[in-house]
Amino acid sequence: MTLICERSKPADTATDRPYFSPIGTWAIDPADSSFTLTWRTLRAALQDRPSQGVPEKPTTPDRSEGIQLTNRSAEVAAQVPTHRVAACAGPHPSDVGTTAAPQPPIGRYQRVPVQVQEANPDAPEVARRLIALIATRWPATSAQHVGSSAVPGLAGKGIIDLLLAAAPAHIPAISQALLELGFQPQTPAAFPATRPRLWGTFRHGATEYLVHVHVVPAGSPEIAAMRGFRDALRADPVLRRRYAALKRAIVAGGPADPVAFTKAKHDWIAATPTWLGLASDPPRRLYQDDLDQDNPDRLAP
Repeated sequence: MTLICERSKPADTATDRPYFSPIGTWAIDPADSSFTLTWRTLRAALQDRPSQGVPEKPTTPDRSEGIQLTNRSAEVAAQVPTHRVAACAGPHPSDVGTTAAPQPPIGRYQRVPVQVQEANPDAPEVARRLIALIATRWPATSAQHVGSSAVPGLAGKGIIDLLLAAAPAHIPAISQALLELGFQPQTPAAFPATRPRLWGTFRHGATEYLVHVHVVPAGSPEIAAMRGFRDALRADPVLRRRYAALKRAIVAGGPADPVAFTKAKHDWIAATPTWLGLASDPPRRLYQDDLDQDNPDRLAP
């Protein structure tokens, strides 16, 4: 049976008569600001319990613990406990520190071997939700969905890539806003702090998605290259098939190490935007070394 503590009494509540509540009947003692509560189980007992020889006819009311009862009710009430508790002025000590800290919406990222999977039709909706989430902390600039998951029908790693172009002076503040949402700095770092990539996980329905957020200085040619490459893949089915075939060839022998996967497709990624006229200079290689097998958050020495 749960005890209920009356934390405050309205100024206009009289103390000389009982009150009815959804759980039972209660009355306030003006002497010590405590109250007496008779639980709803009493009402159920009155309805369900056999009379056990108690007269059925009503008799002169009798007062028991501030509650008006007939003789029959008093007989049953003697066997049903009432509880007298002091009125509380503040939170119960057991309530202090028991509320768990809210969890950030972005979860911890865990690097996993790359497997190429078919395009996920939910990816655009996941990206839309992430873009709206980021806007709650940084509304000045809207993120955009880029990468393979932004191209309908293109197989890939299933990662949600977002591009956030920003003035260089704002990048530290944006990075902090992303950290507050739960994103983490990429480790090992493939990009400098002036052009960070943060990552995390985001649950949509029953699926947990890996997420990369690319914060790129406004005016960088990389912005036009990322957008243009996405748009070219959307428009050209032959280009999509070639890119998907490259990915599948890399993992033909089984799931691939993420760094090895990125390095294996670099030459094609570097040549295609230049061939499409999206970039005059090839992108720099993200990793010169493989991951340290003993510590996947570091590159091998």
